[in-house]
Amino acid sequence: MNGACYKLTSNLTVSAQLQPGYRDCQKADVDLCFLVDGSSGMGEREFAAIREFMISTMRSHNSSNINFAAVQFSNKAEVAFTFARFQTSRDPKNLLDSLEKKGGLTSAYSAIRVALEQVFIESAGSRPNAKKVILMLTDGEVTDNENGVIERSESIKLSRYIIGIGKNFNNEESKKNLHLLASKPTENYTRVLDDVSKLKDVFSEIERKIVSVEGVTSSSNFPREFSSAGLSADMLQGTLVLGDPGIYEWSGGILETLHGQDTLINTSMGQERHFSYLGYSVRLIYSSEGLFCVSGAPRYNYKGQVILLKKNMATTGWEEIKRLHGEQFGSYFGSEIAVSDFNNESPPQLVLISAPHHVEKRWGGQVSVCLFRKGDLSCTATLRGESGHPFAQFGAAVTFLSDLDGDGIQEVAVGAPYEMDGTGALYIFKGEQTGVQTMYSQRLLGTRPMQSFGLSVHGVLDMTSDGLTDLVVGSLGQVGVHRSYPVIHVTANMTFKPPEIPIPKFDVSSCESALLAQTCVHSRILTRSYTGSLDLVLHFLVVLDSGRSVSRISFENQQRELNETFRVQREGKECRDITLYLSDCSLDDLSPIAVSLSVHKEDSFWLLSPSSSLTAVSQILFQICENGGICGSDLSVTFKNTSDPRFPVPTLLLRSKSPFSVSLELKNMGEVGHQITLALTHPHGLSFHKAAIEVP
Repeated sequence: MNGACYKLTSNLTVSAQLQPGYRDCQKADVDLCFLVDGSSGMGEREFAAIREFMISTMRSHNSSNINFAAVQFSNKAEVAFTFARFQTSRDPKNLLDSLEKKGGLTSAYSAIRVALEQVFIESAGSRPNAKKVILMLTDGEVTDNENGVIERSESIKLSRYIIGIGKNFNNEESKKNLHLLASKPTENYTRVLDDVSKLKDVFSEIERKIVSVEGVTSSSNFPREFSSAGLSADMLQGTLVLGDPGIYEWSGGILETLHGQDTLINTSMGQERHFSYLGYSVRLIYSSEGLFCVSGAPRYNYKGQVILLKKNMATTGWEEIKRLHGEQFGSYFGSEIAVSDFNNESPPQLVLISAPHHVEKRWGGQVSVCLFRKGDLSCTATLRGESGHPFAQFGAAVTFLSDLDGDGIQEVAVGAPYEMDGTGALYIFKGEQTGVQTMYSQRLLGTRPMQSFGLSVHGVLDMTSDGLTDLVVGSLGQVGVHRSYPVIHVTANMTFKPPEIPIPKFDVSSCESALLAQTCVHSRILTRSYTGSLDLVLHFLVVLDSGRSVSRISFENQQRELNETFRVQREGKECRDITLYLSDCSLDDLSPIAVSLSVHKEDSFWLLSPSSSLTAVSQILFQICENGGICGSDLSVTFKNTSDPRFPVPTLLLRSKSPFSVSLELKNMGEVGHQITLALTHPHGLSFHKAAIEVP
């Protein structure tokens, strides 16, 4: 039961097929320790060939269920590396870099004893339920005593395969030495090779025996048989990683495929991680700090978990540097992960982590927005869909899209396939420099008989050959392409010539004052990649003296409203002149005249950007002074008592029932003044009778 992965070209044709971590039958966990003869009897050429054989064997089994260790023996036996070190760094060349031939005697039994005491122990990485195997490569001249190590080997069921190399096995005595070291029946556990180059073929035969189903314990029944490598995948900087959530009783893991070799990284076989599904989602991140891997385990501890790994370039291994945990039981936190495609010069990168089964109030599903900065991952915001859909599974699909609106920042698409009673919906969120806007900008709904719209989504390719990225959305049993439209930014405004209305002379009985209004539209295409032509019709509505029941100004047709149409076929500024006429010269009201402008688009596939300025209110001022600005009027008032000239102002003598009259003389020695008010107050006891105005 193994999966297959396919590499596709840009034309969607298969260029390669991969079967990562392929196993043809059920295998047992195996801890195998090489016992390498480094005595003087082993030739330098043979020792170098054995070393290369070990490197090749470990490399070809890097993603298998075999763990390796090594011991060299001569005068004494020394551990080259343990199972624990192999699990930390699976680079065989690095592990055997310090292995050099010691020379001396052949202490074969001491080698078995050191393996028992220092290698096949839990503290050295040996797995309690794994098959225990030694593979001894020797020239056959044993120089030490058995001292009970064979019996101790049998007590822990240690399988001993002995391979004699060279010309020293032509007599019965030398063959007997091999049989004493090997497990029984000895004919199944011993081989003699006259040339070291035959080691590879012999090991293939031994492998079929040591990894057979016999001996598999109940606590580790299916290490790789439920492998689902390729359920998730990502490729970056020449590195291919595949999520494999089915291995090791669904604990899961991640396969790194490099140069045709599979390396299993971050596999935990602890009981607490069974059924965690690590590798359910996997994404790579490249930054100035190095190469990182983000992977989800949505069933970890029933809440879900996401781990952050960093590749160690020195050892080519991976180290875990952070864990993020889900908040709610059954939320499936980490089931989907998306990483922004920002370049290295634009940190931080964004990582989206979905929890489609998270339920809060009336929301079903959520997506955490996390920042990846300086090798660390922290979540700062949460995306949600419409409330009222607790079973929507918002976050079942999450991806970053290529820039749709021309602002240079990626958008985000989130699927909610079970919203609207299973019809489904897809949400588009606008990206920002340091995050994602939490309020969606678009909500696409599935239509009957479609089901589960938004089950998957992809937005990277131009499917319609117009230069714009299109959106491909999956639903139950079908896939639909949603075309992207070009976006244009439009700004409309009005200016007036002259900017102020000169007030006519008072002795003019008819209104002849006119001014020129200029209506302009500024357009700029935001989606620069669009290869089509610009053709957009805009409708303008101009209303004069808006807010008043009777307008003081009108168009040539004596109306206060005007509808105009602009056909925009190129970027830039386009203007149109309109003549306005003053229709009320009474000058009773010299407050500014408000002119409103509103624009709307005729049906078109062109989209107006949200930042477009489609309404404007301008003001036309009256020029009440000859030179504009602040008027230079010079007013004076003269007060005279015309009732009794004997009493000068300010002293007044009041008699009962006698009239009292005053005259006020107003003079202006400067510029013409308008709407001048003259106020007169009188004391209590006087009542106003009449007033008369005389104009000289």
